[in-house]
Amino acid sequence: MLPLTLISGFLGAGKTSFLSHLINTRKKNTGKLAVIVNEFASLGIDGTRLPDGDYEKWELNKGSIFCICLRTDFISLLEKIVNEIKPDEIWVEATGIADVSEIFKMISVPFLRDKLYVRSNICLVDPNTIFKVLKTLRAASEQIKLADAVILNKTDTVSEEILSKTELEIKKLNSRAPIFRAVNAKIDPSIIPCFNMPRLDIANSVGHKPQPVTSISITENWSIPLEKFKSLCEKYNEKFWRIKGRLKSPDGYLWVEGISGKTNFSTCPENIHLPAPTSLAIIGKGISKEEVLEEVECLKLET
Repeated sequence: MLPLTLISGFLGAGKTSFLSHLINTRKKNTGKLAVIVNEFASLGIDGTRLPDGDYEKWELNKGSIFCICLRTDFISLLEKIVNEIKPDEIWVEATGIADVSEIFKMISVPFLRDKLYVRSNICLVDPNTIFKVLKTLRAASEQIKLADAVILNKTDTVSEEILSKTELEIKKLNSRAPIFRAVNAKIDPSIIPCFNMPRLDIANSVGHKPQPVTSISITENWSIPLEKFKSLCEKYNEKFWRIKGRLKSPDGYLWVEGISGKTNFSTCPENIHLPAPTSLAIIGKGISKEEVLEEVECLKLET
């Protein structure tokens, strides 16, 4: 049977960084690899951040692959990969708000049941945001509960006291999964628990009805003054669960990384393959898509 490795974790926990680390540290001549990247926003950002390598990549956007909106597409893609591409393993990066219990049901459909199994389910946790996240999103606790291993990422950004409290909270939700501390999502892949057969106990897990979340994609030729855009981010603060992408400003191109109200900006090359000079994905709760887009348009400078 073909092994599938699932990477989960809330928005901004470091899933793409971890996937990049796995790709960079993967030994040569270890077989054909297929990678699936899922983003809730319609604009694919994470796929552009992955390093080059000896693998084939697919992106599924505009929703969670474990939700009804993309479930059929995901199952069809898995069937195509298994029957036509015939890789030796599959790695899947799920969107940060995914209910991962659904994957065990999805790969149990008749035409995949005897061909695929989940070898390892790895959940990344950001100690800066996890306590807020657990209060607002049911899927976050399910991601931890069903994990075979938890990577406590960004350990260089908080105190030992917070790290210890985070580990205790993780153990309350999942006492069987080992916890690995990491900086920039880098750990030795060989220490991650792997299984060589399907697990019936997890396959029978019960999922939850998805919670309402707003996804906004901005793809424009506009140039937006940095200070004005910062003010917009500060206004919405923690209502913007995640914001990422490229911003064209009068001073050049900037890469935007925002998590739960904290937004960072860094220089960004123009040649990253994105649909427009300003290409941003925003995910949040309690926000109006129409109002945010209208406010962004008011910030623009015509090119």
